[in-house]
Amino acid sequence: MTLRTGVFTASFLAVAFALAGCGGGSKETGGASQPAATAGVAAVSKYDAGPRAGEEPIDKEQAETGEQLFKDKGCSACHAFGAKSSGPDLKGVSMRRTALWMENQ
Repeated sequence: MTLRTGVFTASFLAVAFALAGCGGGSKETGGASQPAATAGVAAVSKYDAGPRAGEEPIDKEQAETGEQLFKDKGCSACHAFGAKSSGPDLKGVSMRRTALWMENQ
C-alpha cells in the first residue's frame, strides 16, 4: 500500500466511523451486522456500486482531520492495517469498497 492510499484509507475511515459509529449495523438488517457469505467474498450492498474510494482524488485537509479522528475516537482499539484485530482489517479497504459504502458502515 502506498503512503497516499494508506493516509486516505485511514482518514476516510476515521471520518466515516466517527460520523456513523462502529458496529451499528444497517437499517436493512435491523441494526445487526451481516456476515459475509464466504471468507474473502464481500457481501453485496446497494452502497458498493461504482468506483472504489481509493480511485478518488485525496483532499489533504480531510485526510488530516480523519487521521486525527481515528486517533481521538480510539478506532485502533478494534481496527488495524495489515492485521486482524477485533474489527476488520482496514488494509486496502479503499480499493475494495466505495466511499458511499464506507460512509454507511
